[in-house]
This record gives sequence, structure tokens and C-alpha cells, in this order.
Amino acid sequence: MNTVQKLFSSIGAFFQIVGITVVLLLIGHFLLAAALPEPRLTDARAKAPVYDNFPEREEFWIEQKRAWQLQFEPYYHWRRKPFVGKHTNIDENGIRRTVPTITSEDAKTIFVLGGSTTWGSGAEDAGTIPSHLQARLGERFRVLNYGESGYTSTQELNYLMYQLAKGNVPDLVIFYDGVNDGYAGVYSPAIPRDPENLRDNYAARDAKKAQGYFLKMLLESNYGQYIKHKTRKRGKAKYAEWDEKISPDIEAKSQAVLEMYEAHIRQVNALGKAYGFDAMFVWQPHLFSMTRKHLSPFEEKVIKRSSEVLVDSQRKLYQMAKSQFANRTLENIHFFGDLFDDVTEPIYIDWHHMASNGNAIVADAIYQAMQPLLQSNNW
Repeated sequence: MNTVQKLFSSIGAFFQIVGITVVLLLIGHFLLAAALPEPRLTDARAKAPVYDNFPEREEFWIEQKRAWQLQFEPYYHWRRKPFVGKHTNIDENGIRRTVPTITSEDAKTIFVLGGSTTWGSGAEDAGTIPSHLQARLGERFRVLNYGESGYTSTQELNYLMYQLAKGNVPDLVIFYDGVNDGYAGVYSPAIPRDPENLRDNYAARDAKKAQGYFLKMLLESNYGQYIKHKTRKRGKAKYAEWDEKISPDIEAKSQAVLEMYEAHIRQVNALGKAYGFDAMFVWQPHLFSMTRKHLSPFEEKVIKRSSEVLVDSQRKLYQMAKSQFANRTLENIHFFGDLFDDVTEPIYIDWHHMASNGNAIVADAIYQAMQPLLQSNNW
């Protein structure tokens, strides 16, 4: 009998220890929540000087973050979900509102394709490049903002083919490219014409599948989040290993990106002949490509905090792009990399996004570059 009592006593003691341990772990889990940084409701870019006269800058960026909801789409990988807000509106097809919205069936249709700079990250609906262009063209034209965050020219071409397959054929297509093709092709993942982060996302998904239940639970707990927070490399240190890996191939990767973009131009023009639309290609500016001396302290800080290899890689690509695209306006190819060199006002909110004032300058330049096309088509 003593043996049985000892056995049950030992089992009871074991479960007591397990219970106390679980309780302590749960207490620690909830206490660690206080040690983790609070997720920022707004965005550091709200403090950029371009918003100095915009009283709702904080609310605007909260809304922009809320609008960052993507859903899977075949061929072009992702598109935003519908969203209704004060400054940011996306329809049921994932298309951001152009202001003013033209509904006339007689209006000539213009697709504007590109990444987040086309979509308008950092700008209200009326402040995007397509909206500024719509305002300049007037009611005889209907400008559609088909930009989407992260899109490379490959995804844009796939999205165009999707629209053509549906019978949605434009009169003119404008591609506004350079940043995403350059970042993805030369810097990360440093594979030309490769959708940014897609390979890493699949690799992370596969790694997560391989994790055991308890390891997965630990990593997703506040313990795991706290360890990740404390061991995370910050500033330039987090780029060091990757920078060292890719820096020897910057020139070769840049050349490959430009060769791929030449192929993109040929493919789009071939589609234009088959479907009866014109195409225009604009190689966009960014902060790292600028040679002007009028950088604001905010813009200087953006460059200083960026990876030196990222800065050098994008500058190298733009130097090569200028040499390749600068004198090809008769082919409807336009290099805008130096568009802001003589502009003295603050333009950028990070290394490639702009608020409404910068987008207006871009739209003006596109409008001027369009004039030979408008005249030759008698539009």
C-alpha cells in the first residue's frame, strides 16, 4: 500500500510541477508583452517635410497602412482588396481611384502601370501620378491607375495581358518603371525581372511547415517575439552579409536588368500592334539617382541610413539606364532619372516614394512627353 501511495504522490507532485510551470510560462508570456515595442499606428514617413502643410498627415498614414491588404491573384501574384477611406479608395477590382473619375464612353483610355509610386504610396487619391495626369488631359481621356505596390515590369505585363484577354483594350499604355526592377534585379533578391520577396516568402512558408508544433508555438509566443526583437540586427548591420554577397555583381546585374527591360519593351510593342494601342515607357527617378545639390535634411538622412551597397547599386543601374534610354524619345522611351535635379523643394518621403507635389512634377513631364503621340493620333 505504501508503494501505491508513493506512486500516486509522485504523479501528483509531477502534475503540480507541470501545472506551476505552465502557469509561470503563461505569466511570463503576458509580462513580456509589455517589454515588446508597440506596433506603430502611423508611419515615420508622416514626419517628412512634404507634409508640413498637411494637418491630417498622421491620420492619412494610418489610413494608408489600413489599405495595405493584399489578396492572391494568378499570374501577377497579388492585388489590393477593396478599401473605402477619406484619402485612399480602392474599388472591387483592386484599382485605386483616379480623381477626377471620367465615365464618358467616348473618352480615350489610358492605362498607367507601375509599382507603388504609380499606385500612390504617400499621396491621397487626387495626388497620385495618374490623377495629376488626368487633371492635365481633361475629359477627353480616361486615366486608369493600374499600379500596385511591389510590381515589377513582369507583373505589369501580365496584368496588361489579363486586361486584354477580358477585352479591356486601351488607346495608350504608360509604363512607369525602374525602382522595383532595379531593386529586385540588382539588390534583392538580385534576380532580374523577379517579383520582389516572392522566393523568400515561399522559403519562409516551407520552413514554417517543417517546424514542429511546440517549436512553432514557441516562436509565435511573446518569448519568441522577444528573442527575435533582442537579436534582430538593426541599421546597416542587418544588410552587411547580404551586401558583401551581391556587391561584386552589381554591374552585371544592372546590365541584365536593362536587357530584360528591352525585352519587355519589345513584348509590349508587339502586343500594341496586335491589339491596336500605343505604348510609352518612362524610367522613373528616385532619391539615389539624383545629382542635385538641393537635398533636404530629411532626404540626406534617408540616404545616410540606407545600405551603401543599395545606394551604389541603384546609382550604377541609373547611370547605365541613362546611357541606354536617354536619347530614345522617338521610340516613346523616356529617361526621367534626373527629373528633380533642379528642383529645390523637398520631394521624397523615402528613397523612391513622393507625395503629391513630386507626383505633380512627374505627371507634368509625362504630359509633355505624350504630346507627339497625341498629335500623331489626332487626339
